[in-house]
Amino acid sequence: MNWRAEWSARQWQVGVAAEVADSLSGLSSASTFVNAFGRYRLNARDNLAANFALRAGSAAGQTAQFTWSRRSDWGQTQWRAELIRAGQRRALRASVDHSWLEDTSGTLATSLGWERLHEQGLTSQAWNIGVVGGLR
Repeated sequence: MNWRAEWSARQWQVGVAAEVADSLSGLSSASTFVNAFGRYRLNARDNLAANFALRAGSAAGQTAQFTWSRRSDWGQTQWRAELIRAGQRRALRASVDHSWLEDTSGTLATSLGWERLHEQGLTSQAWNIGVVGGLR
């Protein structure tokens, strides 16, 4: 069974979705998934967004994600923070992505991210750097 509702106005967009699923094979338990999201347009250049998700039953877990997007003369930048919990796994992620202005000759995007992961009593951290480009 699926259910979804959304509402939007000039500056707001909010919604919620829910799904209840039962195992056809009987090998796993039923699960329920709920997702709530919202986006607010601050002005012509800035948007704030949040997303919350919860899964109960098989593969239970929760996530929360917060995003700020800004369009400038240099392109579009998105700052993101995410919290994840699933079983014994905990993760915290933070990243910034930038899509540079593209022109007729090509595109360029850069990304910088950090992650802290805690699982089975062990904690690790990692930095991620990315560059993607294309020529036309």
